[in-house]
Amino acid sequence: MAASIKVAIDTRDLKKGKTGTYTYLQELCDEFKNQDTQIEYTFVKYWLPVYIGKNKIGKIGEHILFTIWKQLILPIFCFVTRQDILFCTDYFSPVIKLGTKSIVVFHDTFFYESPEHYNSLWLKTFHLIAVKAAKNASQIIVPTSYVKNRLINYMPSSEGKISVVYEGPKKMRNIRDLEWEEKITTWLNGAEYILHVGTLDHRKNLVRLIEAYNLVLKNNENIKGEKVKLIIAGDSPKYASSNGKVDLLNAIKKAGLENEVLLTGSLTEVPLSYLYQNSYAYVFPSLNEGFGLPLVEAMQYHIPIAAANNTALPEVGGDAAIYFDPYDIEQIAKQIENLLNNQDLRESLKSAAAIRINEFNWKHASETISGVFIKLKEGAIG
Repeated sequence: MAASIKVAIDTRDLKKGKTGTYTYLQELCDEFKNQDTQIEYTFVKYWLPVYIGKNKIGKIGEHILFTIWKQLILPIFCFVTRQDILFCTDYFSPVIKLGTKSIVVFHDTFFYESPEHYNSLWLKTFHLIAVKAAKNASQIIVPTSYVKNRLINYMPSSEGKISVVYEGPKKMRNIRDLEWEEKITTWLNGAEYILHVGTLDHRKNLVRLIEAYNLVLKNNENIKGEKVKLIIAGDSPKYASSNGKVDLLNAIKKAGLENEVLLTGSLTEVPLSYLYQNSYAYVFPSLNEGFGLPLVEAMQYHIPIAAANNTALPEVGGDAAIYFDPYDIEQIAKQIENLLNNQDLRESLKSAAAIRINEFNWKHASETISGVFIKLKEGAIG
């Protein structure tokens, strides 16, 4: 079938590093390449340099190049190659379209909710360009109804052109790293472990997780640290203002849990897959999530989950998790105890996860987004 729709995909995030937006874009691109549809995809390669250091001049240069790419190079490319639609997955799309319709993804509304965690230049760029471009976009994709409602609150004009598309878990390769496994099993020394995956961001609420875990150990003689340990996988976030690593390390030291808590740092998919596969429980105390990808990754492995009862987490977790007030350390500890001690609850959550995970997969996400492309081209939306 001859292609009747030409869609350009901005692949800049594939050059930046393995962040959540990288995973989102990579998984969708893989699915788009395998589709047999009326859509012809062009994956626009970002050929400008990317600066990820801390030098102020370097950061300014990166902002300039980023703006040139989004506001000049992409729209000109789409005009010259006669693209019908430009799809951008990183909040930013061109303000001026030159005849090409645009669809942009907003993963969350953190720019509005936590401006103190972003440098001033990014915030100005976001409000002056990203918001204006989003208002001019034909459609906005968001990962949850929660983000949709929040975005309408901050951008009332977006109501009526937002599509909710659930994400899926990252595909994990079925291979093993025996050296890694030996290090972990040696450290565990026969103990089970509670798992948390994510950046060491203040909003991840990891200090309270440490305090709750410490309370669990104090209240339960049968599950001291030699029987149940805590593994936190992830490293410092991009922005220094949101970096909670120092506070986390201090909390571990204050509680005397240096031998019970392991910070792995950033992990590739093979060791991360091993941690998920062998986890006894997953705890997610975050204060703010637009989706909460680790929840569906944990569901993928049928892990009993306890999560914060706020933002998008109940929408994603559904009945595959139990919930707590993330500001209440005793409540967090109580739900951790339930995961560890209540076998009937554990089995119920495992069964619920096996069912609920079917709601989250990249094939369905790509097909839904492709449907948005088709409707937009046909004039049914936008």
